[in-house]
Amino acid sequence: NAEQENTDFDALRQKLSHIKGQDDVIDQILRVIRNHEKGLFPRKKPVTFLFTGTSGVGKTEITRIIAETITGKKPIIINMTEYSHSTAINNIIGSSAGFIGSDSKTELPFDCLESNPYQIILLDEFEKGHKEVQRLFMRVFDEGLLQTNRGTTVDFSKAIIIATTNAAISKTTEVEELKKWFDAELINRFEHIINFNTISADTYIDIIKDIYATESARISKISHSINLKPEIDPDDLQKMRDEYVPDFG
Repeated sequence: NAEQENTDFDALRQKLSHIKGQDDVIDQILRVIRNHEKGLFPRKKPVTFLFTGTSGVGKTEITRIIAETITGKKPIIINMTEYSHSTAINNIIGSSAGFIGSDSKTELPFDCLESNPYQIILLDEFEKGHKEVQRLFMRVFDEGLLQTNRGTTVDFSKAIIIATTNAAISKTTEVEELKKWFDAELINRFEHIINFNTISADTYIDIIKDIYATESARISKISHSINLKPEIDPDDLQKMRDEYVPDFG
């Protein structure tokens, strides 16, 4: 099995520095991962996060950067919108014997954990998964193991699982708001619930400026015939500020 390497947390923090408005959130996440890497307490279960907050605040981007820095590869991404029906559970554990697809040799999403157990798993838009699929992961959170219908057992004990939800919740009513989307027992299985900050209009404009600077530099390299303004026109920035809707990120 692959061995876990020590993470360069200074480099990781630097890579995360372009994520605006989430400094305190990033501090929380890195603190957990740093403690996890110390390995002071042997684990039989994966480290589990639930990232909450509106769309566009950086939940998925932070997960991607952490995965690529810690593991050297992209996260294993499960788009939960594709698991909105109970039968979709077969795409994770395989079909039961005697059913269509039970003899398929197609790789299941978590087969790769056998050769490299140190991976980050992203359960994107977790609230959109069918209850049966959510309960399947609840057992993974609880036991650190997943039994497939192909007679194999997947070990998640060395993985980090990050579920995201676009449910916009306030810090004062966090758990109560989450209960509108998830069973209480499922919420309680997450070790760390991280509520992302809503992006302010000022931060939004900063992000727009950064994106413009990056893209204009890229386009200038491709074609010298395209003349771009060095900065976005102030009137255009003001229009963007006026039209920005925080609840939609």
